[in-house]
Formats: sequence, structure tokens, C-alpha cells
Amino acid sequence: MNSSVRTVLFEMMHDRGFVRLEYEDEHFLRFSDNQHNHTVVCFVNEHKVSVKKIKQIKEMLEKEITYSCACLIILYKHLVTTFAKQFISSDVKNVFVQLFSEKELSFNITKHIYVPKHTLL
Repeated sequence: MNSSVRTVLFEMMHDRGFVRLEYEDEHFLRFSDNQHNHTVVCFVNEHKVSVKKIKQIKEMLEKEITYSCACLIILYKHLVTTFAKQFISSDVKNVFVQLFSEKELSFNITKHIYVPKHTLL
């Protein structure tokens, strides 16, 4: 994983109000906010993310991670198959899943000079 991608990821999670708790292993990070909502970030280093990989991640969340996870962020290198996206929308119901490519997180768009500061109304 590129260091600029990690930096943008930490900035994004900080902007969302999350603090990094600890490393699970080299493929997972855990974040928490003030209300004890947990978010898990999963790094997929394979060329494409398939249904099989999503099932592996889902099983790992259910078996090995003991705390409740409200959100799962999957960072992938190149592409996610259409069947994997359909599987996420139909079979992964108890966790909100967000997909980001490394290309999307290569720079922080909120730091651009032409992007105004986002505030809640």
C-alpha cells in the first residue's frame, strides 16, 4: 500500500471523527469514534476483488473480530468484479460496506484549493 494512500486514509477517517485504535494485522486497521462505533479498513492487495475474497473478509469479520463493526471500508488496487458488488449489496446486510480504489485515495480532494470547506448545515 502506497504511503500517500495511507496518509489520505488517515486524514479521511480523522475528518469523519474516527481515531485509529490499533493494527489488527497487515491487512486490517480498526478505527473508533466517540460513540464506540467501530470501522474496519481492509487492504486487498490482489489484482481484482472477487466474490470469494468478499466471502473471506466477511467470514473473518464474523469469526475473528470480537467487537461489533458498523462499517467496513475495502481498499483495493485495481478493480472489483460486478458479481462482488452484487454480493455486497445483497448478502452483506449487517455491515455498511464502502469500496475505494488506491487511485481514488491517491490524493485528498478536500485539500484542493478549489474545493470549499464542507460543513454540516
